[in-house]
Amino acid sequence: AEATPGPALPSSEPQAAPGDPAEERAPLEDLERVRLTRARLEAWVDEPFFETVVRGAFVRVGIGTHAGERVYRVAEIVDVSVAPQPYQIDAKATRKRLVLEIAGSRRPFQISYVSNSNFAPNELRKYQQVMEQGLRPFKTQREIDDKVAELKEAKEHVYSEGEIAKMVERNLADKKVVGSTALRRQQALADRFAAEERGDAARVAEIDALIAEIDRRADAQRAAAASVSLPSAAAATISHINERNQKMERQAEEARAKAARKEVPLSADQDALNNPFARRETRHTMYWHVGTRPRAAAAAAA
Repeated sequence: AEATPGPALPSSEPQAAPGDPAEERAPLEDLERVRLTRARLEAWVDEPFFETVVRGAFVRVGIGTHAGERVYRVAEIVDVSVAPQPYQIDAKATRKRLVLEIAGSRRPFQISYVSNSNFAPNELRKYQQVMEQGLRPFKTQREIDDKVAELKEAKEHVYSEGEIAKMVERNLADKKVVGSTALRRQQALADRFAAEERGDAARVAEIDALIAEIDRRADAQRAAAASVSLPSAAAATISHINERNQKMERQAEEARAKAARKEVPLSADQDALNNPFARRETRHTMYWHVGTRPRAAAAAAA
């Protein structure tokens, strides 16, 4: 006798109701709701949620030129990779690249190739054409709505303590703040002011965390210096004073030697030679003599 199949086990996956609008194909225009601009990607590229939140979003990416005009395609972000060398986006450098899917093929693109402009109608039609030719599934309305909510949540992201610690360590390791503690703090405050002017709340929160970490490290350094034992501190102070005194003595000796070289007294002869107004002892030399004639001869001549 044939075995009668038992009842089917219930699936743990949520089942869409027949005709559920949320599971229907989303209009092509809705891809604009989940499009990320180059500016947004640059603002988020160092965020802890970057790799997660960009997957499933769309970008308008340049793939070359044709007849002297730039050619763009609608592409889905499927992953994030790391480039061998850093490159410049606009104002920020990074090594992260977007792995984009275009017409069924995947390849990494630098974020600098992403456009800030909206999708053009012909670009959406081209996307629809290649998706239909490759028999690839389109995004459903539910997937679009879920991604929109995820992107909105990322814009209002609240950092955890672990995320803040990682960002601070990364910034210090990347030498985004260098120099003394005071210089680091001053630079961070300037960056914070610029971020506030741009209205970049995420960057302001990151800089606030960085400033807090700088202050914490400065306090730790001061506490460590204060905990030095008194004899060691006294010895260090005495040594510093001795070094300072020796340096001052050397400078004084050099100054005295320089003054002595400049103020060597001159002898009388040297002073006379060097002084154009000094009275000199001279002896006259006569090259002819004026004689006197006898008086008789002078009278006759007259």
